[in-house]
Amino acid sequence: MTDEISNTSELEGESGDRYYTETVVEVVDNRRQRVVLIIILVIALLALLALAFMVFRLNRGTNAPNKQSMPKGISWVRSIYGWSNSPADALSAPTDVAVGPSGTIWVVSGHDTIAGFNPDGTARQIIKPKGVASLEGIAVDEKGNLFVTDFGGQVFEYSPKGKQLDQWRVQLPNEIDVRDGKIAVAAANGVAVFTPDGKIIAKWGSRGTGNDQFDLPHGILLGDDGTIFVSDTQNRRVRAFTPQGRLMWSTGITPDRTKQGAGDFRNPKNMAGPFSLPAGMAFDGKGRIAVVDPFKFRIALLDPKSGKIAREPGKNGKQGRQAFYGDFGQTDGMFAYPTGVAYDKTRDWFVVADTANDRVQIIRLPYTGGSVTSKAIGAFSTPCCVFCAPLLLLLVLLVLAVLRRRAQREAEAQSGEETNA
Repeated sequence: MTDEISNTSELEGESGDRYYTETVVEVVDNRRQRVVLIIILVIALLALLALAFMVFRLNRGTNAPNKQSMPKGISWVRSIYGWSNSPADALSAPTDVAVGPSGTIWVVSGHDTIAGFNPDGTARQIIKPKGVASLEGIAVDEKGNLFVTDFGGQVFEYSPKGKQLDQWRVQLPNEIDVRDGKIAVAAANGVAVFTPDGKIIAKWGSRGTGNDQFDLPHGILLGDDGTIFVSDTQNRRVRAFTPQGRLMWSTGITPDRTKQGAGDFRNPKNMAGPFSLPAGMAFDGKGRIAVVDPFKFRIALLDPKSGKIAREPGKNGKQGRQAFYGDFGQTDGMFAYPTGVAYDKTRDWFVVADTANDRVQIIRLPYTGGSVTSKAIGAFSTPCCVFCAPLLLLLVLLVLAVLRRRAQREAEAQSGEETNA
C-alpha cells in the first residue's frame, strides 16, 4: 500500500497560452510499518487476554463451584482465605464481618486480629489490638471508622488505618452496630445503646428466656427509625424492640430449659422452628433482615415490620418459597457454622464469616433489591479489572486508528478529485 503526494502547477505563457507543468509524485511505501504495528497490537492484545484469564482462574480458587452444585438461590462471587499465601496469615475461625463505605471488607479473625480486604479480595489493612481477651463483633460507621467488641469487657474504635481512637468498658459485649451517631451493643445479659463517646442512652435486659431477657445474643441491628433488632442466639429467636426497649415482635421457638436435653442440637425436636442458633444480622437492599444461622448452615431473610420469614415472588401473583439460603459443606458456596454476615449495597452482595471453613465468602442472593448498576460494579470488583482497562484502551486505540486512516483516505481522495477538476 502506498501514499502518493502530487503537485500540479498551471502557468501562462507570454502569448497568453496556458500550459501545465508537472508533476512531482512522491511515493511513500509505509505498508511494512503498518504490518509491524498491527502485529505488535495483536500480540499485546493476546498477551493481555491470556494474563487476564490466568488471574481469573487464580481468583476463582481451586474449589470454585459449578452452578449445579450450589444451594438454590446462592450465587458465589469469591472466597477470601487470608491476607497472604503464608499459613501464618490465613483467616482463623472468623466470627464477624462488616463492609465499609468504600466497600472495604473487615473481618474479625482468630479472636485477636482485624483484617481489612478490598472488594476484589486483596489485603488492605491488618490491625492487631493489644490486651484483648476475645474479639467478637465488628461494625463500620459512615466515616469508615471501626467499632469492635472484646468479650473481655471492652469496645474499641479504630480509624480505617488502624489507629485507636477510643475505648470504653462494657460488660461481656458480643455484637455491635453503628448508625446515625448511635452505637448498639448486644452483651451476654442484655442490650445497650451508646453515644459515640461511650455514654449510655438506653439499656435493658438480663439473663433468661423472658420477653425482656437474653441469652448470649450474637447479632444486633439499628433500623433507620431507631428500631433495634436482636438475634437472641441461645434462646433461638430474633426480636425487635423500640429505642426504649419495648418488645415489638419475636420470631422463633425458645427451648424449654426445664426439660432434659433441651440444649442438645443433635435432637431433631430441638431443631424445629426457623432458627437453631441465630447469629449475625444485616439489612439487604430492600431493608429486610438477613440472619445467619450457624447450626442450620444458612441465611434467612425476615420482614422487619412483622418478623415473618420473607418469601420469594411466586408465579401468577402467588408467594414463592421461604427465603432460606444455604447448606452444609466445605466447597465454595457452602457453609460450615457461619456466624457473621454483612451486606454491600453498592455491589449487591453479602459477605459471610464462614467460621468453621476458616474463610469469608462473598455471595449474592435473589430479590435483594440490588440494581443493574450495583451488579455491574460487583462484577468489576475483581483483579481481572486490572486488565480490563488496558484491554478497552487498546481496543479504543485500534478503532480510532482505523477511523483516522479511513478519514485520511477520504480526504486524499477528495483532494485528488478537486485537483483533477
